[in-house]
Amino acid sequence: MLRVVTAVPGTPLEDALVRRLTRADAGATVVRRCLDTVELRSVAGADLADVAVIDLALRGLDRDIVAELHRCGLRVVGTTPAPKAGMGFGADAVVDHDVDQVLSALRGGFRADPVPRADRAGGRLIAVWGPIGSPGRTSVAVNVADELARLKVNSLLADADTYGPSVAQQLGLLDDASGLAAVCRLAALDRINSAAIRQAAVVLPSGLSVLTGLPRPDRWEELLPAALDAAWSCARQQFALTVVDVGFCLEHDELAWFEPGTMTRNQATIETLGTADTVIAVCGADPVGVVRFLRSLPTLRALAPTAQVQVVVNRAPNGRGAHSELRDMLAAHAGETEPLLVPADGSGFADAMRSGQTLAEATPRSAARRSIQSLAERLAGVAHRRRGRRAA
Repeated sequence: MLRVVTAVPGTPLEDALVRRLTRADAGATVVRRCLDTVELRSVAGADLADVAVIDLALRGLDRDIVAELHRCGLRVVGTTPAPKAGMGFGADAVVDHDVDQVLSALRGGFRADPVPRADRAGGRLIAVWGPIGSPGRTSVAVNVADELARLKVNSLLADADTYGPSVAQQLGLLDDASGLAAVCRLAALDRINSAAIRQAAVVLPSGLSVLTGLPRPDRWEELLPAALDAAWSCARQQFALTVVDVGFCLEHDELAWFEPGTMTRNQATIETLGTADTVIAVCGADPVGVVRFLRSLPTLRALAPTAQVQVVVNRAPNGRGAHSELRDMLAAHAGETEPLLVPADGSGFADAMRSGQTLAEATPRSAARRSIQSLAERLAGVAHRRRGRRAA
């Protein structure tokens, strides 16, 4: 017997649906009639239902509530007058306010389908991650994205770090309002589109579009996981490459095990890694940085099982011997045979940060910039170019 919970208060559909499902041959029964999203989430968390029939105009409904119902094992039928493609907050089916259409959706066998995720078609998503204390993760993200734009690749840079967002500061941008948070708010309400991303983004002279991060880390709850997933899906449709700077922490909060559906601080990072096509994993060149990286790498690979992982050793000391030692260590302990080494260039990065510029603008001939350029070319699928004294 299919257990159905309804959240269509104040509509003629509710009474009609209850009457139809009380028949002996209905094959389903209504276990609860909810008045709001709070009651609906309680029923889902208590494992009392298999399917939720929800009025899409229900106050407070958004993508993350539908995602929470999915995580609790429910499938969702959304009802609305004149349903249109692309609406429904990620519901499994969207139908008119009509009993027959709802029953058809209930009998359609959609419960065997996997939980829907945002579309991964289109452009590629590149997540830039590093363990706690890894030097220059954000600097790598900013400069890789900038070099992609200079290669004439339609690119977006987004700051999804929920602990220390700093893309805006590095680029000298105002950070009193978060472009990414604004996009997530629209995505949660199914109002996200390419125009909304363009309006929320800041465009640099190189042509790079930037979605700034949270102005304060304590506002991490604004990056709702399902909304963030929808935002990445929309970004894929508009940009060839989307580079996302994510936080260091990969742990699942223990609270999520006891209260399924509870949002946790690390979900923005975990969800982004799970949908990424490529992960740039930034490793410090010092002994402590290498050990931290090696300890975190298995967890990273588990969270991004389908992504290609590119290891980047930042601030690598000069000298062939030092480079060879780093490569041998990563090959022996992590199976990484082709790490990219970015030479130490403290003054170059410092000059760029003080002026709110990228390496290409502040120190265009630096060895660190040349290394990051080669990584950008690899990501963009551009043949390596020989650079002379006039490289820029």
